[in-house]
Amino acid sequence: MDPPNYSGVSCEQVPIFPRWRLGGKSLKFRPTMDSELNLLGNSTAELPQSRQNAVIETFPNPSLGRNYWIRLSTREFTSNCPETGQPDFGKLTIRYIPDEKCVETKSLKFYLNAYRHESCFNETAVNWITDDLVKACAPKELIVQGSFASRGGIAVQVETHYPDDRQNKPQP
Repeated sequence: MDPPNYSGVSCEQVPIFPRWRLGGKSLKFRPTMDSELNLLGNSTAELPQSRQNAVIETFPNPSLGRNYWIRLSTREFTSNCPETGQPDFGKLTIRYIPDEKCVETKSLKFYLNAYRHESCFNETAVNWITDDLVKACAPKELIVQGSFASRGGIAVQVETHYPDDRQNKPQP
């Protein structure tokens, strides 16, 4: 039995995989995965203990031929200061234009979580993330921004670009 509808708007159920007509033929669209995704849907997966053990999984770009930005962000990024061993907390924003592959977000979450066991400066972490994302999905463009909590009254913000055609010019 369907739950009551108090909105006053009539709704019909839409199939998950819509059917379209093209030239009189009925087409059925289904998502396809050329690559194997191991983490998505796996509730028994364990968090990696290092970024070297983490895997950034990808899936085929569903809109090849179109340039569009994907934005991924987290306010819960943590790594460890290599000098003090104290945790460094930050916010990460990843923006990219996919080429043939898109990043699967659960694997990205596991990958970023592995930094909780890494000792590195904030600048190093953002550059490693950029390098690893380029290796994983070879995007057309990528911007990784890290904004880290203040220590001693100074907050650190790091931004990387791929390809590095901006010649490291600071953005206003």
